[in-house]
Amino acid sequence: MPGPAVHGSGLNRNMPMERQLMRILLPAALAAMILGAAGPAFPIAGEMSVEGLKGRTVVGRDGQPIGQVTDVLLDSDGAARQVVVSAIDLLRVGGKEVAFDIADVRLRSDSNHLHLPGMTRADVADLPDYTPESAGRR
Repeated sequence: MPGPAVHGSGLNRNMPMERQLMRILLPAALAAMILGAAGPAFPIAGEMSVEGLKGRTVVGRDGQPIGQVTDVLLDSDGAARQVVVSAIDLLRVGGKEVAFDIADVRLRSDSNHLHLPGMTRADVADLPDYTPESAGRR
């Protein structure tokens, strides 16, 4: 009688297929839960047009919405330097606008949302309001 493992396949003849699949899929599902079920996020600098950025939802590291991109600030070469986000502020009617450096913003691979991995909505509430005069000083 052959041994329980089929040589080189990782399968076990004595274990039901459903149980073998669970041994493979369960760790991946747990990893997705631990990582917030978010796919990888990629830097967007130089990858997206101004029109491609405007109107996108921005989410924080906890996956909760922070706001929407309302404007994109360009450098002297015409490259995106900062995104201006109309942030949700639960304490103020109408929220507030906050600017983030383009290097801090990522594109989520699992959605069309932009991701601020270092921020939550609460963090944004503590940031100063964006004004044209304050651009680039954060």
